[in-house]
Amino acid sequence: MQLYSIPIEIERVLDDPTLTDEERATALEALNYDFDDKVEAIVKFYQKEEADLAHIQGEINRLNRMKKTISTRQEWRKHYLKGNMLSADRRKAGTLLFGATLTLNSLPTVSVTDIDVVPQDFIEVTTTKKVIKKNIIDYLKETGEVPDGIDVQVDSHVRISTANIEENNRETS
Repeated sequence: MQLYSIPIEIERVLDDPTLTDEERATALEALNYDFDDKVEAIVKFYQKEEADLAHIQGEINRLNRMKKTISTRQEWRKHYLKGNMLSADRRKAGTLLFGATLTLNSLPTVSVTDIDVVPQDFIEVTTTKKVIKKNIIDYLKETGEVPDGIDVQVDSHVRISTANIEENNRETS
């Protein structure tokens, strides 16, 4: 039986007038055990995926560190090569297979030394709007009113745990 069909079957058992109370209780107990087994299987799969995600994130972090290390070394080598080519007054160097050429940038590099004295023609002022959702929640708690342009929804979520299922069932019963 699929997990999605168990609640339907529970409804059917509850609505079946031909069942005695004892038969109904036995059927519901069996369905609840089936439901718990299905939930356990899904949670096991979920936790395996959590471990996979953690492993993948670790690999991503490792590869990002490796990428940064290689990029830093490449920049250092280019800087090292440029410094030596400038000091040797060489614009080209290398062999038939590999070489390096010292060229001027197509555009000059602009550095701002004091933004306060830069003419307004060269300054762009940008503004961004950002809704502070925490303040809306605080306002809603204080006044009970929802501000215009805002939609508030209360939803539920599933919390995965490895706690004893029987204890959780007793707490909710």
